[in-house]
Amino acid sequence: MRSSCSDVIETVMVLRTGISRMCAVSEILTIHVIVAALVRFPPAKNFVNYEYLGFMSVLVTITLASAANIHIELNRYDEALGKSAFERSRADLRHSAMALIAALCVALVTVFTKGLIPEVAARQAAVNGLALITIAFSIVTKVDLTLAAFRLTPLPKKL
Repeated sequence: MRSSCSDVIETVMVLRTGISRMCAVSEILTIHVIVAALVRFPPAKNFVNYEYLGFMSVLVTITLASAANIHIELNRYDEALGKSAFERSRADLRHSAMALIAALCVALVTVFTKGLIPEVAARQAAVNGLALITIAFSIVTKVDLTLAAFRLTPLPKKL
């Protein structure tokens, strides 16, 4: 039983350090890439539409399912350990899920307000930039949760 507890504790430490650090670095790189893309390329006229909203909906739904699976796996680790040792990991997971829902809401508002904004290039570029930021943020969060899922080691089988 001692080796299984140490395996669980080691997994907790990997999850706690990996999720936060990965998110911070990814968000900084994402912002730089989006700003560079907006400066380099002119805004696309029909970039923000129902297809963008559909893409965001699918991406957020799949990512939330991944987050739910990680949450269930953390419950299994808690049962094996006999106590709740994953509070910080659960909080990080909860924040990621809520941020994805917020990104989907921003995407919804962006699609509806795009038609209300006059067709001035700077304003259209700002709306497209907001759309790119929500896409990039959602993808980075998806990558982060996927890496967290791969960091989970299987529980040792009881003999």
